Amino acid sequence: MRTDDDGAGISLTVHAAAAFDCSPSWRLPPRSLPHYQLWVITSGSMIFRLGSLEAAEVGARSAILIPPNVAQQAEFGEPPLQTYVAHFMAYDRGEPRPDLWPPTLLINCAGRSWDRIVADVRDTATELDQRRPGGRLIANAALAGALGRLLRSDAESVITDDGAALPPAVAAAIDHIRQHYDRELSTRELAEASHVSAEQLRRMFRRATGQPPSRFIQWFRIGIARQLLRDTDLPVAAIARRSGFGDPFYFSRVFTAVEGTAPSRYRAVAQEELSAGPGASPTGQRPPRATQF
Repeated sequence: MRTDDDGAGISLTVHAAAAFDCSPSWRLPPRSLPHYQLWVITSGSMIFRLGSLEAAEVGARSAILIPPNVAQQAEFGEPPLQTYVAHFMAYDRGEPRPDLWPPTLLINCAGRSWDRIVADVRDTATELDQRRPGGRLIANAALAGALGRLLRSDAESVITDDGAALPPAVAAAIDHIRQHYDRELSTRELAEASHVSAEQLRRMFRRATGQPPSRFIQWFRIGIARQLLRDTDLPVAAIARRSGFGDPFYFSRVFTAVEGTAPSRYRAVAQEELSAGPGASPTGQRPPRATQF
């Protein structure tokens, strides 16, 4: 598994992680999620369809890296299927990055590195579950260790959706968003920066990212706001302006709709987790101790 990024400036924020024992009737209906997922399979097998890749059998000692908004579905193969699943977001110097790694299947990873990967994701899940002081920091570091080892691990087969690279026009539009997210942006402006028509950009953007440019801008701004709420003491109104929402009341409505909690509550829970231990999500709601998936 390769990446063109040396990792400088990259950080991870874990939202949830747990071990799952899947029942014989288990299947994963088609879905996509707005964040990364890392699956680490320790026993059994399943048929997994990821993005534009052909369906593949994924068994023990295998891992799946799923970027945001990538389609996925699965059916049970050989029982018992046991897997860790971690949900997280990646940031580059504080900015959310949904495009760092392509959809990837790693089949039958090598022994010693695999044992370390499993230990890391187990530590991630344990720290999130037990809410010990400093636990979220440890969970983030453990997951970063697991992902780093996967990026350079030896596997019998590495299936990567290299075709998922963004078209130049879409990449140019996203780069323009990264540079100017803190002011008003229109699809027409993004199209001019990308040297295509607005209608062409809408079609290409939706095909490449699964969402229109306007929703991507909103999602990107919410990611900036999350980071500012966690890491600064700026007033919510100032964070609204810095993240590109001119109206703090509109920002509060959008943030609450996306995150399921108000900005002030998100900040309180995030800061509590950093000092007193981890929660399972930005809302502070813990998932049940998972035994069935």
